[in-house]
Amino acid sequence: MVRVGSTAVYLCSGRALGWMSFPPGAGELKLIDVHGAGAQRSDPKIGDPKSFPHGRGPQGDVIRINNFVRCVRDGGK
Repeated sequence: MVRVGSTAVYLCSGRALGWMSFPPGAGELKLIDVHGAGAQRSDPKIGDPKSFPHGRGPQGDVIRINNFVRCVRDGGK
């Protein structure tokens, strides 16, 4: 069960990695860019990333938990 407010949504500015099986459904798991830059993802706000050794969701999205925010603004008025 996911509690309200227990996950954070963010946009990936680089790769959006996940664990996928090759061949699909039966093979070895490989870490690949499953979504690409600009993908919207969500991670738990607290916990241990080691609790998700092969990610979560159908694409095995890599869980970071310890994300950082980059504040961006223009130099104009």
